[in-house]
Amino acid sequence: YGTTATEEEFWGAWREQYTNRQAEENQKTTLQTLKNESINNTIYWNNLLRNEERAGQYNPYQEAIGAEWSITSQDEHLYNICRPERLFDLIFNFIVYDAGAKIIARYQQYFGVRKTLERLKISSPSPVVPGVMVRTGGVIWHTQGSGKSYTMVMLAQLLAMEKTIPNPKIILVTDRVELDDQIYQTFAKCDKEVVQAKTGNDLVAYLSQSSDAIVTTIINKFDAAVKKMSEAITTPNVFVLVDEGHRTQYGTLNVKMQRVLPTACFIAFTGTPLMKKEKNTAAKFGGIIDSYTVSDAVADGAVVPLLFEGRSPLFNVNERPLDNYFNKISEPLNNYQRADLKRKFSRQDALTAGEQIIYAKAWDISQHYKDNWQGTCFKGQLVAPNKQAAVRYKRFLDEIGLVSSEVLVSPPDDREGIEDAYGHISDEVLIHWKNMMDKYGTAKKYDETLRQAFKKNDTPEIIIVVDKLLTGFDNPRNVVLYLCRRLREHTLFQAITRVNRKYAGKEFGYIIDYDGVIEELNRTLQLYTSYEDYDNQDLEDTITDIQEEIQQLPQAHSMVWDIFKTISNKKDSAAYENFLSDEALRTLFFERLSRFARLLKNGT
Repeated sequence: YGTTATEEEFWGAWREQYTNRQAEENQKTTLQTLKNESINNTIYWNNLLRNEERAGQYNPYQEAIGAEWSITSQDEHLYNICRPERLFDLIFNFIVYDAGAKIIARYQQYFGVRKTLERLKISSPSPVVPGVMVRTGGVIWHTQGSGKSYTMVMLAQLLAMEKTIPNPKIILVTDRVELDDQIYQTFAKCDKEVVQAKTGNDLVAYLSQSSDAIVTTIINKFDAAVKKMSEAITTPNVFVLVDEGHRTQYGTLNVKMQRVLPTACFIAFTGTPLMKKEKNTAAKFGGIIDSYTVSDAVADGAVVPLLFEGRSPLFNVNERPLDNYFNKISEPLNNYQRADLKRKFSRQDALTAGEQIIYAKAWDISQHYKDNWQGTCFKGQLVAPNKQAAVRYKRFLDEIGLVSSEVLVSPPDDREGIEDAYGHISDEVLIHWKNMMDKYGTAKKYDETLRQAFKKNDTPEIIIVVDKLLTGFDNPRNVVLYLCRRLREHTLFQAITRVNRKYAGKEFGYIIDYDGVIEELNRTLQLYTSYEDYDNQDLEDTITDIQEEIQQLPQAHSMVWDIFKTISNKKDSAAYENFLSDEALRTLFFERLSRFARLLKNGT
């Protein structure tokens, strides 16, 4: 199913979710009765045959009236979407318009919102503020690419219209300015009244008003709001929707949020897996309301699978010569200065920023992108360890001249770990930033222009980043992520899912590891996403080692030739043509040949 003008690759299947086994059995019984009655209904057939063109025609089911008819998957699909109460619910409550595009909820969004709303209808006396009723929140985990922003829009819409929840005040909280802007723009495009709290004063003012406008803000505004408020706001029916919020919602910042809004209902949305310890903490806030895993998204075709390839081995630091060298050059320094100098220059991320290593990686990236995606619509993203390395990657890519690129970083004052031993920012970074400001005028214009160019223009083919665009940024044309920086835990998970968005002709997203981020497939999530802290089923199908795909080549090749095993003369081309005149065999041949061709392409 899909809305009018939805492109084919974005049509989705509906998977019904049942509260229990008995509910599923009851629905099957209801559907069986409906089908039997509709086909066996004589009145229905008489009405149908009253059509002038069909008048007098024989009812083909006449002899089978009264029999039981089989239930098909199409029957289930039609019943789950098109029975009157569900169809009108989807049309009225679960369609939004984003800049003119008509978008209908996927099944996980529908059920996630419905489950949340049912929970929020129930209130109980506040243990903190006498006489005030509070509602229990929880966590919605829908994996990256599942449309969390739209889910928030749909939930906010239903909260605003829910008759059992009078005068709801909805606050949307993120932990970064980029996400706040994204959420604000999504609601604005979807024709929702929304305001941004830019400062702590703004947030205090909006919280104190009786306006029904939806408020968006970032988490640190709560710090400012706490300092400015003489007393807590105990207004009933305040709902705080926290995007990517489970790690901040359950931390020290949650204490401040609770101080500002002690009777509010907190609902956290996240696209990264919840650690087991976080699931335990989530239970204190109402537990996990709904989950939609990576495996679910891949099975539904909501995202493309991810393939991983290690392009260079880890290099080992020879510690003894390095220590001797530092001892010599740091002799005039005291113990503290010597330790600080060694810490800053002996780290592997500092060593990887060496020009020779960066040049070698830049050359390989240039050739890899040129051989695989240049001339197509697809783009690449390069993650550098720091700003200085990012600028150098850009310089070397330009010198090599095979691909076009741009650097998108935050202002130098943000540092991001690129200061040298004396706390100074690299001249290369300062020169780059000055050039960008001369060209674009402001940091905001620089950021917005490069984002849009990467999304919509032919150039740049590769965008070089450090921290930007690793979370909360979706470009379906982004097909390959070149990892030249060590990422960990949820940051790594969010980064690799930048390339799993669907796009026409895009079968996979590719993760190319140049810095030993993922040493081998079986240890991937154990080493760098603390796999032992996650539930295995939550992380299934996250990535596939490209070597596994290549190992399937011989079998795929054999399966192609197995179709022609009955042809005795293997040199007789006419025999193959005659053999494939059978449409069923021809379809099977094309399926197997396409799989073999895809595996062969990945292997090269």
